[in-house]
Amino acid sequence: MRSWAMPLVVMGLAVLSLVMLKSLTPDLVLKQTLALSLGGLLIVGLSQRPFLWLQRQSQWLYWGLELILGWLLIIGTQTRGTVGWFELGAGFNFQPSQMAVPIVSLFLVTKFPPDQFLIFRRNRWSQLLQLLGLWLLPAVLIGLEPDFGSLVVYLAGTGILLSFYAINFKWWLGLGGLSLVALALAWQVVFQPYQKDRILSFLQPSSEISEITTESSAQYNARQALIAVGSGELWGRGLGYGIQSHLRFLPERQTDFIFSALAEELGFVGTTVIIGCYIALLGLIFHLALLQTQLAQKMFLVSFGTWLFIQTAINLGMNLGLLPITGITLPFVSYGGSSVLGLALGLGIVQAISRETQKKLVLHIR
Repeated sequence: MRSWAMPLVVMGLAVLSLVMLKSLTPDLVLKQTLALSLGGLLIVGLSQRPFLWLQRQSQWLYWGLELILGWLLIIGTQTRGTVGWFELGAGFNFQPSQMAVPIVSLFLVTKFPPDQFLIFRRNRWSQLLQLLGLWLLPAVLIGLEPDFGSLVVYLAGTGILLSFYAINFKWWLGLGGLSLVALALAWQVVFQPYQKDRILSFLQPSSEISEITTESSAQYNARQALIAVGSGELWGRGLGYGIQSHLRFLPERQTDFIFSALAEELGFVGTTVIIGCYIALLGLIFHLALLQTQLAQKMFLVSFGTWLFIQTAINLGMNLGLLPITGITLPFVSYGGSSVLGLALGLGIVQAISRETQKKLVLHIR
């Protein structure tokens, strides 16, 4: 397995991102280029570090993240009812929840090695409660923003780690019951009206047919996205010639619905290329996980791969009308510096594991 394969695929996605932003919103190209450049430096820097060194940094990274997420609720910028960003000035914002999955995953696999967990220990209950508490703390802080999309991605990307632990089935039932109660409470207390509308309009699309005339309709974005995807046909209308995106029928065309804009301008061929890139990237990550002999590395790779898969699947699903709109971006392609840096943080750790694995394979062959 070549250590340059994953960065090469990500570079392809980054090029597609810049090409689409140049067509859709040229004024954002410079910012995205800066974010991608910083992300590239982060990947290179982390890839040169031993995984053990990265594990040693996990504790202060975790508690630093919790502190930032808590501080965000006090002084963060509110957008559409969600307090999810710090204003940095000069038109730049920072969304700390984008860093949650790689940081929390690295912390959990370091603090709770599965091969030493719940084995001949009298304090196994307190150990399990500590694991669940440290896992759920970021989820609570993200939920209080409230950022439903980031919360779903976080729970999926890090929740997969729980499958590596010898947790009793009764605990799974209890956790599931608590999740349902928490979801019901969040629906009544935390969810904003527009978030409820997105879910309800997806479940009952026919109830809003007469209302789908303006951008205030919860179904408007999804319908316009489907029109954009369908109008691209095989080869697309061409870069800069997308009607839905350039006439502003398609809102958030540079972020949530960049896949629909790409489908309209580059057609089925363009969408096949981008989906192929994601399949290749996920295949490389999970193949690398299969090569691991150390459980901590394997767990982190599975967590990162699950995060990437879930985020990509949800974004594609909402662009194709298969899932409700959640505001989740398309990894490495949608505009957004925080998303790029969060993914780069995770990919840098993945590359560190890949580099160490490559060295071990070379030594084994010799």
